[in-house]
Amino acid sequence: MKLEAITRAKIWLLATVVIGSSFLNGCDGNWADAGVKLANEIPAYALEQIKSHKILDENEKLIAYYDVSLPVDGSEATILTNERVVYLKDDRSTSIKYDRIIDIKYTDEGWAGDTIVIKSSEGEWMKIVIAVANDGALLFDILKDSTRL
Repeated sequence: MKLEAITRAKIWLLATVVIGSSFLNGCDGNWADAGVKLANEIPAYALEQIKSHKILDENEKLIAYYDVSLPVDGSEATILTNERVVYLKDDRSTSIKYDRIIDIKYTDEGWAGDTIVIKSSEGEWMKIVIAVANDGALLFDILKDSTRL
């Protein structure tokens, strides 16, 4: 019985290492760019993505950026400006202006990361999921400060 348990544990560990290595090997080299980034930290690929999708209005300024995508390529991202929160996914963007946000809920999901749910006065909802150890609390603090909630 003990030998069986040890063998199963070794197989599970080996499978985890192989699958994890395969996944990481398939991702490009932007891992250093993961996590919530403030305006002065936003990487060049993200700035290009924001520009190509015409995310910013004329007088808007970037405050923070979080790349949700794996392999950290900007295809799915949360963008905070001085006026609104923007979620970019599948080449489309959804946004809510700060003055229309009536509620923000933050949940620390432990090893599952952080979840932020936003509700607007028009009944729009937005959900932002931030991977563990990627500064979800920082993004939440900026949102709270920007909305004065």
